[in-house]
Amino acid sequence: EHWAPRIARGRNSFPFKVVSVIAECKGIVVGHCGIFVFEFYLAGRRKKAAGLCAVAVDPDYQRIGIAGRMCDHVFKYCRERRIFFSPLFTGVPKVYEKRNWQLYELPNPKRLSIRNNVYHCPYQKELSEQQKNDILKLYSNSFIFDGKVERSKQRWNSLFTCKTSYWHLTENAYALIIKDDNNYILSEAYARNDAWNELLPVVMNSGKDELLLYLPSNHPLLNEASKHCALIDSSEDIWHGEVAMVNMIDENLAEQSGLTNMIAQKKLFFPLADKF
Repeated sequence: EHWAPRIARGRNSFPFKVVSVIAECKGIVVGHCGIFVFEFYLAGRRKKAAGLCAVAVDPDYQRIGIAGRMCDHVFKYCRERRIFFSPLFTGVPKVYEKRNWQLYELPNPKRLSIRNNVYHCPYQKELSEQQKNDILKLYSNSFIFDGKVERSKQRWNSLFTCKTSYWHLTENAYALIIKDDNNYILSEAYARNDAWNELLPVVMNSGKDELLLYLPSNHPLLNEASKHCALIDSSEDIWHGEVAMVNMIDENLAEQSGLTNMIAQKKLFFPLADKF
């Protein structure tokens, strides 16, 4: 159930290092809970988070508290390393509410209708090593927002090889469009020296009649696009039935960092390209 849709998208392994909590009964593995440690930007500074992933309990051993016990080990792991924040994506939020994860409302993508445009934007699936290096530099040195992830080499390789990733590059900018079953979603854009005008053709013409934009509300490209065309909130489910949840494992550190207030105001952005 977990791997079939991932393999269909060309992802046959986790795009990050996973620390595993394993539950055993008489030498038999009956449960697994993955911990994905990563860094993200918060108020311009990098902080550590521990995402929860690949949580499963053998059906014959469910409803006896195994998932909860594994979560307790996650909390212990995080506190020992002063990691105070744990996000996750799930289709069964009630399982995690019992261990203090809270629902976090993600913003709707913007829908852009594309009609009678003069632009034509080439997209690439295969990138040269130079192009990959250029993208990494643009990502590292351009627009920073609360929630931007400091990606590992393994994570970048996963994006570059993913069957649903489409790239548009100019001399000073790039855009990433992710294709799902029903939509093309512009989910990432970065530019050198504020060269956002080079990416406007991407917004104005994706090669399809409609394009979804999922970017932080203060993203420069989103602001530029709104000057030229109407952007309408879309109810399209780009998360495929999953919701985001957050857990402030150490409430004092979360408060000191400003994360608690940011979560309350829904200002933390979850990038689609970094979904785990």
